[in-house]
Amino acid sequence: MRNTITVRMADEMIAQIDALIAEQSGYVSRQEVVRHLVGRALAIEGGLPRAGKSAGGAARSVGEVQRAESDAAVPVQVG
Repeated sequence: MRNTITVRMADEMIAQIDALIAEQSGYVSRQEVVRHLVGRALAIEGGLPRAGKSAGGAARSVGEVQRAESDAAVPVQVG
């Protein structure tokens, strides 16, 4: 069973996602990037921000995931 969720994002976060897409070879959708980043965030010790964090805290989590991948010397390749 596939579930569907709708997520509102700040323009800055969408711009970060679009920048990540621009780095990929071939077509990658925003949905694929979001699924990839959420999966990576859940795999990082500590997981996602705790409930009650502001939208700004969530926006920083995308950067935290990218930094963690960068620190691990693992290139972000979606798809």
